Amino acid sequence: MLAMFIETYADPTGTLTLAIDRAEDGTVSIGFAGFPWHVHPCLLTGEFGATDEAATEGFKDAVLGNRLVIAIVRKAKEIIHVSITGCPDTEADGLPDGEELELRYWNGSRWTSGDPTLPFG
Repeated sequence: MLAMFIETYADPTGTLTLAIDRAEDGTVSIGFAGFPWHVHPCLLTGEFGATDEAATEGFKDAVLGNRLVIAIVRKAKEIIHVSITGCPDTEADGLPDGEELELRYWNGSRWTSGDPTLPFG
C-alpha cells in the first residue's frame, strides 16, 4: 500500500525525519522516514488528545518538544531501527551482540536514567 507524506520534520542533527503519512485507504500513521516502526493516531487518543487529529498533533509536539525518548539501534554504525520508547531503562534488554542502542531526544541530547519523560506504549 502506497503512502503519501502529509508532514515531515528533520531533526536538528540531520539524522532523523519524523513523518506523518496517509495511506491510499486514508489510514494515518506517524513514524520515522525510512524505518518500519510507526503508530496510528487511534492508539494515541486519550494520552495525547481527545480525537485522532488532536492526538496526532499532541504526539508530534511531544516528539519535537523533546518529551518522548527515541531509541536508535545501530549495527556497524548504520541505523537499522528507530522507534519511540516508553521504557528507556529496559530498551537494551535482549539487544543482540554487535548492535548498539542510543537513547535520545529529538534535539539530539542523550536521555539519561531519571530524566522526566511522557509515558508511551
